[in-house]
Amino acid sequence: MTKFVTKTGQFFAIVAAVTALLFVCGPATAAERKGAPEKKAPPVATTSAGTGEEFAACSPDYSDKQILAMAKFVGQLSPELVLKVRPILLKCDFKVNDRLLTTIAEIQDEMDEIEFASPEQEKEFRQEKAKEIEIQIVLTQKPINQAELKKLVGDLFEIRQKNMKSALADLEKQVELIKKRIEERQKLKDRITERKAKELVTGEQPEADDKEPPNDPLAWD
Repeated sequence: MTKFVTKTGQFFAIVAAVTALLFVCGPATAAERKGAPEKKAPPVATTSAGTGEEFAACSPDYSDKQILAMAKFVGQLSPELVLKVRPILLKCDFKVNDRLLTTIAEIQDEMDEIEFASPEQEKEFRQEKAKEIEIQIVLTQKPINQAELKKLVGDLFEIRQKNMKSALADLEKQVELIKKRIEERQKLKDRITERKAKELVTGEQPEADDKEPPNDPLAWD
């Protein structure tokens, strides 16, 4: 009986000691956690596109506002491109993002400065630039998808060929107009030279003839 009580007493003594240890350590651990600085995720700069999607800026060279403008521009070029650009930007790889964003920015600047001769020419140019962005997207992959890259470059070649043919057609039209203008002016040589001589003597510009077409056939230039 004495042995039983002794063993029972030892058991309860151990339980009491463990309980007391937990009671003491519990607040201490909580206090340590409270005093320790919280680990926060690194800030991610985001900007909202017109479609409601968010793009991570993660770029030291481009602001959220600039990336928002680029995202909208890419969407205008090709809505499908936005879905390809977004996951790349969200990875927050500075080098990859900056290369892609620089490509988009250069294309955006180029299109702002261009005056298209026709809607068809503008459409083909937009297709060409969309392909250039797609190629840059493929170049961000590791390893690079060689088959996809080769196809995109082939598509880009065909688009550029069409653009060159379109530009050639525009030049041929201009050449025909210039040839026609030369022939018309040759027939009107006497009248053109007479009017120019009178202008040099009097210093007065000739009055426009209401019957003449908007492009004055007697104009010196």
